[in-house]
Amino acid sequence: MDSSSRTKRYTSHLRQTQVELTQRTIMEAMAAVLIEHGPSGDAVKEVANRANVSERTIYRHFPSKEALWDAFLLWVSAKVGLDEYPKTAEEMLETVPSMFALFDENEELLRACLDIRAWSDVWLSGRSGWKEGIAAMLDNSFPNLTDDNKDKAGAVVHVLFNGLTWKTMKDQWGFNGAQAAVAAQWALGNLFDTLRSFATQKAADRKIVKKGDPPGERRMIEGREVRGRHYSQQKSSQPEEGTASEPKS
Repeated sequence: MDSSSRTKRYTSHLRQTQVELTQRTIMEAMAAVLIEHGPSGDAVKEVANRANVSERTIYRHFPSKEALWDAFLLWVSAKVGLDEYPKTAEEMLETVPSMFALFDENEELLRACLDIRAWSDVWLSGRSGWKEGIAAMLDNSFPNLTDDNKDKAGAVVHVLFNGLTWKTMKDQWGFNGAQAAVAAQWALGNLFDTLRSFATQKAADRKIVKKGDPPGERRMIEGREVRGRHYSQQKSSQPEEGTASEPKS
């Protein structure tokens, strides 16, 4: 490799490093402005002053105010979120305390973001791959779930496993971060136990059906496979407690 090629690579690396440093400085300045002033006011001008750069420099990195906000919200999400989504239900339960502790460490910034309407588009929809991560976790831990139950479970996990739940428990119930983590763990644990019971019940129901039963005489009633008459009819045909059935003539 000749000297000119080495120089170009070195210059390119320095330029990229400078770009990343400038963008990080802008993000940090925006966080400070948001915490201090909220989302109102001329954010770009205030951020430029705090970052000690020109407004033109900000727009060179972020072409519009919308692009600046989008980049900032994703930067915050990465700062207070997870590097990798839990792969199993057990991993998720173990992750809750450390994730809520991270929320506590960045409380001012996270609260300021949660007060921004635009933040909901990032947080509720989740970081890139967030919903896919939930679906993969459920598939790994509860492979026999129906699509309907998986969707319902995924929605509940999404609600419990994020900063909005942390904030609600602290603000509305007076919890500290550790107590909020315990409550979220408890709720998720009960949900996962219920999902496991679905698989256990499904296996038990399969054992009820005996080989050789004519398929036409079997029907599924409230999750139980019975033969002949409707389950409710079978149940009603039994004598009630305290009464005797008529003797056969």
